[in-house]
Amino acid sequence: MPDVNHLANAEFIGLYVQLFMTGAYVAYVPRCAVILWRDWRQRSLAGWLPFACLLMFVLTLTDQIITLIRAYEAFSVHENRVRDPVGFYADPRTPCSITKDTINISLTLISDALIVYRTYVIWDRTLLFAVVPSCVLIGNSVLGVFALIALAEGRMDSNAMLSTTLIRYYFVCTFGLNIACASLITWKIWRVGVEVANASAEGWNRSYLMQGVLEVIIQSAGLYCAHLLALILSWDSSAFFIIVDTLPCMTAIVFSTLIVRARSARANMSLTLTT
Repeated sequence: MPDVNHLANAEFIGLYVQLFMTGAYVAYVPRCAVILWRDWRQRSLAGWLPFACLLMFVLTLTDQIITLIRAYEAFSVHENRVRDPVGFYADPRTPCSITKDTINISLTLISDALIVYRTYVIWDRTLLFAVVPSCVLIGNSVLGVFALIALAEGRMDSNAMLSTTLIRYYFVCTFGLNIACASLITWKIWRVGVEVANASAEGWNRSYLMQGVLEVIIQSAGLYCAHLLALILSWDSSAFFIIVDTLPCMTAIVFSTLIVRARSARANMSLTLTT
């Protein structure tokens, strides 16, 4: 169970980190929008992808607004009310807390759907690589709903924290699904890269190796998996609250980058084949 002794401090630090990361995401959104608009005009884009990106954008900004509102309510001074930031943040039953938890769960489910779809495409649309991860995704969605219900009910112990571990199980399952899909994507991309390098006249070199590693990290959502792992490992510390607050913007940044990289690679391949 996360440590609440420094909960208010962790939430305050998380606010600043989240502001910085959300700003970076908003600055990157136009590039993603241009790529999607180009592919939509060429009719080479899955119809649900722009909707998923738009939903991710709206949810990320909404989460940032909710975080700012919660910070004001926690630290502001009001008549006839004792200021208690720790008590405010530890209560999952407030409307802002419920909304923020719902956004967190929704964004992780959207990102799970994107990584499952990416795995399916990378593996030449083999049905097996869509059915099995999709079943895990559906099961994790059910777990996420139950976690939200448990959070909204506000079952708490003497430390004013939730006694249920459903939310932890949800993040563990999310991490497991993403690391499995990331491993499949990494293996496929690396194997193709090795074949291309062996067939080329230059062969392996340092520049090609670094490019391959960067490609794997981006297309497998490696940073997102690392963020989820840090979230799970920090469960018993106040750092958990910093990491979970920055999860929405990290999700948006990583998967926007993945979409841009994947669509750009597709466009470059099409250009090569036509010249």
